[in-house]
Amino acid sequence: MRRRLLWNLLAINLPNIGIFVVVMWLAIDFLAADYFSTLMTQYNIEPDDANKMFLDAIYRYLAQAALLALALTIVLSVILTRKVLRPLSQIAEVTRRLAAGDYGARAPLGPADEVGELAAAFNRMADSL
Repeated sequence: MRRRLLWNLLAINLPNIGIFVVVMWLAIDFLAADYFSTLMTQYNIEPDDANKMFLDAIYRYLAQAALLALALTIVLSVILTRKVLRPLSQIAEVTRRLAAGDYGARAPLGPADEVGELAAAFNRMADSL
């Protein structure tokens, strides 16, 4: 379950990073490059060579930023997945104990979030048994 959730979280985040990189790439191609060429022409600098150097530098930095964002996404997804799965694993363990006949087993109540509500609902169900 842990690996599936991690991959699902990554699958949610990676398209966002990809879309951002594509949008930035297009913005640079259509807006920044033309503006840079106009400035170079205005100051009597040959725009072809300077524009190529400008685009090469921008694309290199954009690629580095995308790789950094990807690495950060993976690290944060792993950390957050573990944080979310810890209480869910505890609830699953209590469920196994309850199914095995330990009717005193209760899920630890966490913060008042969705997982905490799940634990409280599980405990109410166990009390009714």
